[in-house]
Amino acid sequence: AYAKKRYITVVPEIEMPGHSVAILAAYPELACKPGSYETWTMWGVNEDIVCPTEPTFQFFENVLAEVCALFPGQYVHIGGDESPKTRWKESAAVQAIMKQEGFDDVEKVQGWFNRRIEKFLQSKGKKLIGWDEILEGGISTSATVMSWRGEKGGIEAARRGNDVVMTPTTNLYIDYGQNPRPHSPDEPLMIGGYLPLDVIYNYNPLSKELTPEQQKHILGPQANMWTEYITTPEKVEYMLFPRLLAVSEVGWMPAANKQYADFLPRMGQQFARLDAKKINYRVPEPLGLDSASLVKQGNKAVFTLRSLVPGAQIHYTLDGKLPDETTERYTKPLAVPLSSQLTVRAVTVTPNGRKSPPAQLLVK
Repeated sequence: AYAKKRYITVVPEIEMPGHSVAILAAYPELACKPGSYETWTMWGVNEDIVCPTEPTFQFFENVLAEVCALFPGQYVHIGGDESPKTRWKESAAVQAIMKQEGFDDVEKVQGWFNRRIEKFLQSKGKKLIGWDEILEGGISTSATVMSWRGEKGGIEAARRGNDVVMTPTTNLYIDYGQNPRPHSPDEPLMIGGYLPLDVIYNYNPLSKELTPEQQKHILGPQANMWTEYITTPEKVEYMLFPRLLAVSEVGWMPAANKQYADFLPRMGQQFARLDAKKINYRVPEPLGLDSASLVKQGNKAVFTLRSLVPGAQIHYTLDGKLPDETTERYTKPLAVPLSSQLTVRAVTVTPNGRKSPPAQLLVK
């Protein structure tokens, strides 16, 4: 009721057949390989996945029956990603299924598995949705695909007539870093990668490789915030904001109307609102301290800096040290001699004293 009142649809995900070691730890009889299993305490991909046998189907049907009763939304996510077939190739039970069904590829067993699960979900009035790996074994036209390994899977699915949610790592994985320096000491620990605000904002989920009719199968974008390295609510907020503001326009503004230069000042007006709600957003570093913005005037490099936060100050250093509110304040274009090698660093300091990570450039 809480979500419905706010026009939010909660989509539960029960991962299958992979990412299932916790199931095997509790029910080892559902594995293809006899033995004891321990729940993983670290993220990753495990070769031990559930075996597609009748006890496994009974287990998932029991779980899904409860899930379907709990969640009123039309979708149930079955995962389907990162499911190595090592154990299935070794399994006599799986080989018997392949012989019975006439499959020449073990990947087709997962498609068969998914379609059986989908029939059960349909009996409960639900629609199946899964990550783009579900395409590899074949899917029905009623399944919905979340395309995360780029857009390729989503494009293929839309051409087949399947509905699609575009969620490529390259544009919408907002657990990725926000600093061009990988694993920068100026940022909290994270999984890595680099996904700046402009890359998110300029994404168009309606691929130009699709016809207008095929584009109708693109339900929209989804941003993912995986939590392998997220330990507190404050860190969640730091990774989400202000990037989530860009995601909102990716989803709700026609691509023809989007302009990043227009978005930035409008985004800036939201920081006071985020402050009022005590949201721990990442303060954007100053713009203009990069090689593309450098203007050479004689023997000097000149930088014109600006902040995205209304009322904020910019402070800088020329010796590579971390600037703060006590270091030199930027008040006019910064001229740096080209005759010597200097590391210029600059931070935004907001009216309430919060600081951005530093922008920096080696000038030589």
